[in-house]
Amino acid sequence: MLTEDARSGADGRRCSPAACAALAHARRRAARHGRDAACGLDLLAGLLADPRSRAAEVLTRAGACLDELAARLDDDARTRPHDTSHGNHAGLPDPA
Repeated sequence: MLTEDARSGADGRRCSPAACAALAHARRRAARHGRDAACGLDLLAGLLADPRSRAAEVLTRAGACLDELAARLDDDARTRPHDTSHGNHAGLPDPA
């Protein structure tokens, strides 16, 4: 599960401002969809929220349309409840 203070990684190193913003976005997105913990799709949405992020750059170069991908992620979150207790949608580990 992502905690409110996600500035330090599990190894004690500090996260970049972009990583902190993506983690915060992931937590807010999970809460908006009624989940206590963020999952990988929440984090992907957080990474894509900043069009200057490395993730956005890589996906754009690969031919992905970021607006379409973000819309699909939002649609997925609205139409399918994600089980954060196990499997592909397991809650992201606490980085602290």
